[in-house]
Amino acid sequence: MQQFAKKQHGMTMIGWVTVLLLIAFFVTLLLRLVPIYMENSQIKTIMDSFDEEAGLSQMSKADVKKKIGNKLYINAIKTVSVFDKVKKPFTITKKENELTIDLEYEVRTPLFFNIDAVVSFKEQYKAVFH
Repeated sequence: MQQFAKKQHGMTMIGWVTVLLLIAFFVTLLLRLVPIYMENSQIKTIMDSFDEEAGLSQMSKADVKKKIGNKLYINAIKTVSVFDKVKKPFTITKKENELTIDLEYEVRTPLFFNIDAVVSFKEQYKAVFH
């Protein structure tokens, strides 16, 4: 037993390749997913800012959509659009003293070859008129 212990040192080449492949996988995953979550954070900030929006009670649904579209454009948000007629990520509901904006969308990003990562977001924002 002691004779084998003297000859065994460190990992084999297959062990190192496996570790490097795992590190490369997680770094790639991190580099692909972090920007998606950062953009979602910007969208949350934009939507939360509607609580302090002046004149919101007088705005129509179209005005609210245009306002959201302008804020998304200013912040260079490209993953979601108010004017997307196919996916329709925004649903705006306006009641007497409340505005509700439902946002549901998904982002697909390529990882390796034909493997994609899909991240889904579903949020609801409410603004109460004073």
